[in-house]
Amino acid sequence: MKVVYLGSAKIDIETAIPSNFPTLGDVYELGHIKVAVGGTAGGFAESAGHLFEEFEAIAAIGDDRWSDEIEAHLRRHSARAHLHTIEGTPNATVLVVRSQDGGGAPSRRLLVSSLVSPHRHLTADIVREYADVIHSADVFITDTYFLQSLTATEGLRAALEIARPSAAVSVLDLLPHSLPDTHTLAQVEPLIELADVIVSEARTLVGLGAGRWDPAPQDQEDLIARAREIVHRYGDSSTWIIRYGASHIENTAVKQPGRDWIEYCSLYRHADKRGYGDKLLASDLRAFIKSD
Repeated sequence: MKVVYLGSAKIDIETAIPSNFPTLGDVYELGHIKVAVGGTAGGFAESAGHLFEEFEAIAAIGDDRWSDEIEAHLRRHSARAHLHTIEGTPNATVLVVRSQDGGGAPSRRLLVSSLVSPHRHLTADIVREYADVIHSADVFITDTYFLQSLTATEGLRAALEIARPSAAVSVLDLLPHSLPDTHTLAQVEPLIELADVIVSEARTLVGLGAGRWDPAPQDQEDLIARAREIVHRYGDSSTWIIRYGASHIENTAVKQPGRDWIEYCSLYRHADKRGYGDKLLASDLRAFIKSD
């Protein structure tokens, strides 16, 4: 199976802090600070690219010293990289802070991303340069981080339109999870209708439907029920993969055309948290393609 991911490639600066973090003004030596390549395409390559026979990534990158590291990262993970350099734009950096809470408490993560990012400049014309790459895929994956700019939104739409008449199964991941903070379901709907598989957290899909983002804890059974109602509005032409649970990933509900909902436990509590969502998606897609 050949997978092509159109996404972002960024530089992540990662650390973790305990729940008893010191008060403001104190100096706390965290001890472990890691610099790595991330972004949706960069992260998927590392976490899940090896789970497929072939994996290729399409991304816009900047023209600073991190560009070589991004390309080397993709090569290390056996990914063929199609990188378009945006002249005069630095590569995006993301501060990733994870919690170290114990006792079975849900893990938490804070992402702080630089405002300037090459993926915001991915035009429809740039995407069309890689039409042959998209057409060559068995599975084409992309995400709605591109909705952060009008230019990249047009690029995202062009990519899905290119994939639509091809043999590729097109997958749209509704990201970031706080997407309802900036968009409504009506705004995202034209892209949803172009995809064969839609992936979302239940809270993201429900938030889009309600027109507001609510990060507060919610009853998960109620949340997945409301998410199912939204899915049913779209008929039975696409596959939906919905995550939910205390950390919004412990459980997955899948609806394929002509079939009943199926649900499974993701074993997230006992897993290495880094990249686990990508590994789950890879597993789901292999099962979906095989069963289809």
